[in-house]
Amino acid sequence: MSNVTESEGKVWVPTRGERLRRAREDAGYRQSEFAELIDVSTHTISRYENNLSKPKRRVLEDWAAHTGYSKTFLDTGIIPAAPPETPTPIGRKKERTQRIVDSVWRPQLAAAA
Repeated sequence: MSNVTESEGKVWVPTRGERLRRAREDAGYRQSEFAELIDVSTHTISRYENNLSKPKRRVLEDWAAHTGYSKTFLDTGIIPAAPPETPTPIGRKKERTQRIVDSVWRPQLAAAA
């Protein structure tokens, strides 16, 4: 890992291998455990983490799935933008229910009090 100080006006950006290693370690796996999990050899994991070879798409997808990191971040270092928030059907149903409660039940409860 090469770390550049802020006084030089540069920012340290981890390599693909460093991102892969960090994701695996954050997920709590040893290389041997993770290799078995994603169906590659321990030697292959080591080569990926030391930037000696580039993982195939399937491997990146498996890596992301088992570590919770995005495939885009693991591959490129770019953090994908969060998708725009859209209400789920359950959310819309809750909103509708709340409108009904506010318009029908609250006035009746206030009148009864």
